[in-house]
Order: sequence, then C-alpha cells, then structure tokens
Amino acid sequence: MVGYLDKHHVAMITTLASLRRAAIICGVLPTAWLFLFYFLPLGTILIRAFDASILIDVLGNSGVRSVLWFTLWQATLSTALTLIVAFPITWACSQWNFTGKRFIVALVTVPFVLPTVIVAGAIRAVLPESLNSGVVGILFAHVIFNVAIVLRIVGARWQQEHPNTVAASRTLGATAWNTFSLITWPMIRSAVGNAVGIIFVFCFTSFGIIRILGGPRYSTIEVEIFIRAVQLGDTSVATALVVLQLVVVGLVLGLTMPRSLTPLKIVTYRPSWISDYPRQQKLVRSSVFATVLFVGTPFLVMFINSFRVDNNWSLSPWRHLFDGTLSPMGVNISKALGNSVLFASITVLITVPLALCLASISAYSTTHTARRLIAIVASAPLATSAVALGLGMIITFDQSPIDWRSHWFLLVSAHCTIALPLALRSLTAPLQSIPLSMRDSARILGASPLQTWWYVDIAIIRRPLLVAAGLSAAVSLGEFGATSFLTRTGNETIPTTIARLLGRPGDVVQSSGYALASLFVLLVIGAMINA
Repeated sequence: MVGYLDKHHVAMITTLASLRRAAIICGVLPTAWLFLFYFLPLGTILIRAFDASILIDVLGNSGVRSVLWFTLWQATLSTALTLIVAFPITWACSQWNFTGKRFIVALVTVPFVLPTVIVAGAIRAVLPESLNSGVVGILFAHVIFNVAIVLRIVGARWQQEHPNTVAASRTLGATAWNTFSLITWPMIRSAVGNAVGIIFVFCFTSFGIIRILGGPRYSTIEVEIFIRAVQLGDTSVATALVVLQLVVVGLVLGLTMPRSLTPLKIVTYRPSWISDYPRQQKLVRSSVFATVLFVGTPFLVMFINSFRVDNNWSLSPWRHLFDGTLSPMGVNISKALGNSVLFASITVLITVPLALCLASISAYSTTHTARRLIAIVASAPLATSAVALGLGMIITFDQSPIDWRSHWFLLVSAHCTIALPLALRSLTAPLQSIPLSMRDSARILGASPLQTWWYVDIAIIRRPLLVAAGLSAAVSLGEFGATSFLTRTGNETIPTTIARLLGRPGDVVQSSGYALASLFVLLVIGAMINA
C-alpha cells in the first residue's frame, strides 16, 4: 500500500512538473508576441515623446487644453450617468428571478460587443439633427455602450449578498436605505469602484463614438491623436498626447483597482422569483422595461431608418450594399465583409493558442505571485487605447527590416494583441479549476503528460475555448481605433466602412450605412442567441 501511494505521489509530481515545463516553453511565444506588438510600440512612443519641451508646448497650447478638459469632464459625466441608468436593472437582475431574464441580460449586453461606430450610428438615427452631433449624443452613446459593465461586474458581486442578512436587517427595523448603506454598499463598493474605473477609461479613450457624433466642435485626446498623426502628420505632438493619455489612465486605474490582492471566495445565492413578492414586481418590471427601452430604441430606429430614403419607404439602401452603387465613393461592401471575416479568422487562429499558453502557465504555477504577474502583464493592452497602439505600430514598423506599416498582417497583429487579454480571462479560471486528481488518475493509468493534457485539460475546457474564440472574433470584427491607423486601400473592414458611409452626406448613403450597421447587429444577436 505504501509503495502504491509513493508511486501515486511521484506520478502526480512528474505530471505537474512536465506540464509546467511544457507551458513555460510554450510561454515564449505569447511573451515574444506581447513584446513585439505591444511593449515595443509603446516603448517607441515613450522614447520619442520623452522631451520636456514638447510636453510643455502641448500643455501650453490652449486648443490642446480645451480638448483635454472636454475629454475629462465628458468621461466623468458619462460614467456617472451610466451608474444611474444601470443600477436599477443591476439590482433587478442580481436580486430577482423572472421570466426572460437571460434574454434581457443578453440584450443589454449586445451594445458592448458591437463596434462603437454602430452604437454611434444608432444614436444618430434616434436623435433629431440638432442633437445628434454634440454632447447629448456622445453621452447617450457612452451610457448605452457601458451599461453592460455595471450589470456584469457589480451584478456578479451583488449576487453574493445573503438574502437572510437583508431580511434580518429589515426585521430589526432598518429602512431600505439603511440596509443598503450599511450592508449592501460595503459589499459591492469595490465592484462599483472597479466598474467606475473601466467605464471612465473607455469613455476617456473613446474614438469611434466621438468621430461619428462629436462633429467639428468636439474632440477628445483619442481623436486628436488620430488627427495630428494621420491628417496633419505631426507625430511628435501625437506621441506627447499618448503619454498624457497613458498617465491619466494609469492614475484612474490605480485609484479604482481593488486594494486587496487576495481573491474573494465566490458564493452566489439563487435569487428569489419575483412572482412570490407582489410588492416588488412593479419596481422590477419598471426597471427592466425602462433600461431595455433606453438601450434598444436607438437600434430599432436605426433598423427602421435603413428602409427610409427622403422620408419614403424603400429597399434601395439594402440593395445598394451589394449592387455596386457605392463603388464610385470607394466603398466595396463585399470586400469589407470578406476582409472582416478573414481578419477575424486569422485573429482566432493566433490569439487562442497564445492565450492557452499563458493560461497554462498560470494554471500550472505553484505561486500566486506568478499568476498575478501573468494577469497584469497580459492585461496591459486593455488599459491602453487602441489608437495609441496603432500609432505605436506605425512609428515602430516603418523601417527595414520590419517595414510592415502597409501590410495587412500588422492590422491583424493589433487585433490579436487587443483580444489576447479577453481570451486569457476566458481560459485561466477553467484551467485552474481542474482537480489535480484527474491529471493524477490519467498518469497512473499510463497516460503520458501530453496525453493527460489533451484528454483531461483540453477536453474539459472545450467550451471556454469556444468562448475565447468567439471573443477574439468579436474584437477583430468590431475593432475601429487601431484599424483606423493601420487600414490601407483594399484592407477596409466593416467598422471603417460604416464610419465612411455615415460620414458622407446624402440620404441614400446614410441609409445604406444604417443598413450595413443593422445587418451587423442582426448577425451579432443571432450569434449570441445560438452561443
């Protein structure tokens, strides 16, 4: 018996050691990728912009200060409004069960996975002309885009509130406000802070929404970087603006990130059915209905407007997408669709294996420090604006032997770099949750480390692998910031094509832009329902 246990223990150690060595070897690939396509471009920007005189001149420019001020206050106001709009439905979905809840959550989440130019197009369709190019449209679009962040992050933490605690508080005479402030708020405060930081960063680095809805009067740092670098060719000022942007984003994330590095034990409680609480039904239904109406109406109006030309019903906007009418304007819908599908497919084929390598290192690691370091390094692209990444790639890869700025692969590499953190998060937790006993049993039965990895680990995480692939494809299909820098003639994608259509005058062109955006929304909704 002792001999069997010794053999059992040795087999377990040997299997883990073999898997850990293999993961470390494979980890060279994602490490090299992040260095080449993330840290090197950003490092190039920092080196070129590290000139005190340029930074002082930028900060002394009244126009730049005005852009910085607008970027700050619109991001702050957008974040506050998002919390106000999202809190009621977050409370309803985290504390109660009701028919159609999963569909409602998916519907509210749809805008977050759409390209920002489509969200901006939907806002332009629903607002009157006097409001669709200005602050109102920008704030409206930011709120719709970011509601899902509060619902997902804060809602997940709110579900951990024990219903008996709230019931006991109310029984002891506490008001609803006292119960929330003394029990609920301390528990969800860190999640709210995390959501606030993420929303602020997204609004602060907003690009597609500002390009479509900002008009000539309103510009953010992100848009100003694009204008300075692409339209004016002033890369020195553009890189200085990138540095300012990185400083602000770093400060915000540092102030809002969770203070404790110790992971919380996840214990969720099954919400009660709202049908059992008649007093709460009206409030829950009102919260859900109001949010769905707020989020869904712009897209419904956009779909309706795709059949309207000069205030008349017409199918011509949809026909024009594929009959060549838009070709004289340099718009080729079939080519853009083909490019988007091709780039998304290549992004999946590159990103998922890279994420799997990093997730394996994290899962087989024996120290929490190593796992934390991998998570921080791999998540860095999420804290960096896509426009800054695109600018860094153009500046870095413009000379031999790596003169790739005109090559389509540089565009795909940006998509992969942006998608990698999301794919990694989809795979890390499932791999870490696999019991060691399963790998141990496979090894005892004679399986090699490679067979153990394939028939145990990969077999268990098949579903997360599909999720990682879906997220990578969604990022590639919807990415607009870096794509605007790296797109060349013949490499246009769906988001850049939609932006071009919506940016041109004429009812037919505008309606065709709405039609293309509506087609993309329908495809995304269909994919989410069937997922």
